[in-house]
Amino acid sequence: MCIIRNLKNSTEEESQIENVYDTNQAAAITTTNASSQFYITELLINPDEQNEALFDINKIVDDNTKLRGENIKFQKEITKLHDDNLKLRDDNTKLREDNLKFQEEITKLHNDFKKFREDITKILVNNSRLQGANDTAPNEFNELGN
Repeated sequence: MCIIRNLKNSTEEESQIENVYDTNQAAAITTTNASSQFYITELLINPDEQNEALFDINKIVDDNTKLRGENIKFQKEITKLHDDNLKLRDDNTKLREDNLKFQEEITKLHNDFKKFREDITKILVNNSRLQGANDTAPNEFNELGN
């Protein structure tokens, strides 16, 4: 039998270990698993099982340490991706602002072009009137000269 104490809320739970022999062969073992925050306070097992249990506990702690290292690596990658995402958002915002300025320039050029077309149309109309006046002027001059 072993007693597992949860460090977070200090409750005790009892769990059975198979092949428990004599309680006089109990070994006091304390180990901490940082991710689950449990520690085993008593193992009431024979010496062979005690060594096997210690090996299992050490393997769990080693695995936990490796997983924590990988977790830290993933957290760094996540932080980098988050920073990259923020930079892309800033770039996107700048591009949107540039796009709005570009659209304003296009609208201004479009309005300038419309005004230019109106001015050209006025010039062509006036030119046609002047051309018409020139066409009739020689006739009037010829009539006066005759």
